[in-house]
Amino acid sequence: MYGNGMKVEFKIKLEYDKKNNIRAAIAIILAIVMYVTIGFHIGVLIAYGLLYYLIKSLKIDLDQRCPWLWTAILFVSGAIFTTFSIQYMLLDSELFQRMSDLKWVLNVLCCLVVYLVVQLFTNNAGLSCIISHTSLLSFAFINYFVYLFRGNEFTFSDIRSIGTGLSVAGNYKLQLNDRGAYAIFGAALFIAFVRKCHVKFARAWQMRIIDAMLAAICVIIVGMAAYDVNTETWEQKGTYRNGYILNYILGIRDSFIAQPDGYSEEAIQKLEKKYMPWRDYDGDEFFGKGGWWYHKIHIFHYPFYYINYTLTTMGAMEFKKKMAENKESCWNDYMTLCRVGGSLGYLDTLRAANLSVPFEAGSVEKATGYAMNILEKQMQKE
Repeated sequence: MYGNGMKVEFKIKLEYDKKNNIRAAIAIILAIVMYVTIGFHIGVLIAYGLLYYLIKSLKIDLDQRCPWLWTAILFVSGAIFTTFSIQYMLLDSELFQRMSDLKWVLNVLCCLVVYLVVQLFTNNAGLSCIISHTSLLSFAFINYFVYLFRGNEFTFSDIRSIGTGLSVAGNYKLQLNDRGAYAIFGAALFIAFVRKCHVKFARAWQMRIIDAMLAAICVIIVGMAAYDVNTETWEQKGTYRNGYILNYILGIRDSFIAQPDGYSEEAIQKLEKKYMPWRDYDGDEFFGKGGWWYHKIHIFHYPFYYINYTLTTMGAMEFKKKMAENKESCWNDYMTLCRVGGSLGYLDTLRAANLSVPFEAGSVEKATGYAMNILEKQMQKE
């Protein structure tokens, strides 16, 4: 039943078409080429051929009186399938299982936003599924090859240096594995199926308004849930901790950083003269206003990794204070830190060990106050 008691009707039947023989033959030939090149279980090749021919032989008639129902089914199932395909392709079985349920949901919502945005322009649910899934999966394949090339994930900041990457990528042999092949097979079957589903809205303007509102709601949910989630860029941590699509979006968010309070060229010069008095730029204007730091590329590519030295020092100082106050409690917190290491994000790891979060007000004073007292007492003795 749908809406005000209206009975939903749809028909699915097999229909023989000679053209399907040619289409299936082409698809199977391409699959055989991948089989010879990559090498995977022969049963996968046979199953793919049978399923592809079966789907191409389907005739699906959907009740056009309830386009929202069919669109919802196609988009939600499509977003789930896209998320699964990306994670499955990029991770081995062990890492694949390590992503939390919440991160799975957030990645599905991110993919769903793409489906909804594409729908604004196409007014065709099947076509929107094809464009969205193909685009997101292609994007994941870029990350797959980038990881093979350098051992780190493809992030938003890499777009600025993509020319350099392409210029040297030709010198490397990039091999697709069996999981990548299965993702391609799944995409081919998915596209073949949704091409059979013809769903359009008679009132396109109404659809676009509701569609935009749903996309905005998904964005708000993801933004609120991932507000304190950090971008992960080292090896494959972003993919198995956050999910690749969500992690990439977080990278976009973290690429736009406002100037801190009190920032100025004069402030930079003052800090350098105080802590690095031996530096002499011989009057060079660019270096004199902080340009020297531009050669530290990882500040821009992996900013959290760079400041991590200071963050870990804060944690060590706080443990020093804990040890002086209560050794047993300090040791328990330290053992908790060791046990959860690698299984939680940075902020959750700190909270589990009862350590201060460096980004919260008062945390620096709390972590360094004890060390300052020791230094001041030592200076007084001298």
